[in-house]
Order: sequence, then structure tokens, then C-alpha cells
Amino acid sequence: MVAALLQYFYTDQVDQNGLSIADRVYEGADDYKLDRLKLICEFAMAYGLSVKSVMKVYRVATIYRLDKFLAVCDDYLDTHKAELNIGEIMAEAVQIGEDKANGE
Repeated sequence: MVAALLQYFYTDQVDQNGLSIADRVYEGADDYKLDRLKLICEFAMAYGLSVKSVMKVYRVATIYRLDKFLAVCDDYLDTHKAELNIGEIMAEAVQIGEDKANGE
């Protein structure tokens, strides 16, 4: 994440490696009030949504109150429920609840 933030500071861009961790880069962008980088991360998260990433995006959407992403994740989960591992979803949901309770 730090490498992606530094790259953005110096070049005003983020490469594919940074976008692959867009959920974590978003958190750093929020800490430093980098609205343009947050938009880049939102774009990467929306267009990179997959069975593997949906709960990471859901976590970011919940913590930062990104209602449009929550709706997108809910739709994605509903549409792809046959492909999802319910155990992984429940573990991630518990983590989201703990993060929310801790004010993260």
C-alpha cells in the first residue's frame, strides 16, 4: 500500500499492482484526504469485483459508508451466491462487524 501511495504522490498515477490492492490503498487515500486517489480506487474496486474480492470491497464500503458500493456488493452476492463459499463470507462478515465495532 505504501508503494502505491508514494507512486501516486510522485506520478499522480497508480499502476496495476496498486490497483490490485485498491481496498487497502483506499484506506490510505482516506487517511491523507486524497479524493482523486479514492476515486481511482473506487473505479478499480467496482470494475474488479469478483467472487474473491467482493467481501473486501464490502468491508471498505461498510467502513467508509459508500452506499453505492454496498448496493453493488449486495447485488453481486445475490447474483453469484452459488459460486461463493459461505464459510469465507461469514468469516469476513464477522471481521467487518469487529472493524465497525472498533471504529475502523
